[in-house]
Amino acid sequence: MGFTNMYQNDLIPNHGQYSGYGFELTMRLKREPGETQAPIWVFALMQSLGKYVFSTGMRFAEGDKFPCNGPICPANPNTKLVALFFTRDTELQSGESVHGKFDFLQMVGVTEDEFQASNRWNPMGVMRLIKEDNNPNLITDMHRDSVFRKENKKAIAALERGIEAEGSSLDGQTCGDNVTLSWSREPVPPLPKVEKLAEANGDNTATADAKAASESTQQQQHQQQQPQQQ
Repeated sequence: MGFTNMYQNDLIPNHGQYSGYGFELTMRLKREPGETQAPIWVFALMQSLGKYVFSTGMRFAEGDKFPCNGPICPANPNTKLVALFFTRDTELQSGESVHGKFDFLQMVGVTEDEFQASNRWNPMGVMRLIKEDNNPNLITDMHRDSVFRKENKKAIAALERGIEAEGSSLDGQTCGDNVTLSWSREPVPPLPKVEKLAEANGDNTATADAKAASESTQQQQHQQQQPQQQ
């Protein structure tokens, strides 16, 4: 896909010790009956991901996930695979060139409930359960059911144990190199008085209006009290 620098004249900026964006994409797809060539839709999917990377500057890494907002193969609307997980390729090893290091990232098609389970836990844990479900190479099978299908109680129990032991990957969302989002509760500061707010903004008119209104109110209260004193 061209996420790494192969030649000196490449224009992709290196990311630290990595060549270019530091990865190339792979996918292991189960062959359909009668299929003799690699399906075109996989390359179209990779091109879409490439546009995302080049337009945002965001790199994919092991443990990332990406919702496709529909079937990963538009030509197969009946598939349950609607999102992607990313992991290091189950066979190809990471490499290094004169331009830096790079990984082969394998795209893994996952179902909606597997994607949601990764929010409650993490993608690597869910992929481990998919491997244990007779899929050690994480082959994307367009016809497969979820690893959390009702009869697979072992996987469902493992998910709950993982969540209890490790928590959710959403506790610290990564947004690129060395950037992490976090949430905390902070007390809401009280609103400043009109006079202080006006002074902060350099607006003496608002301060004068506020003082005039206060003096007028005091005069009205004094006039109302005078008959009672007589």
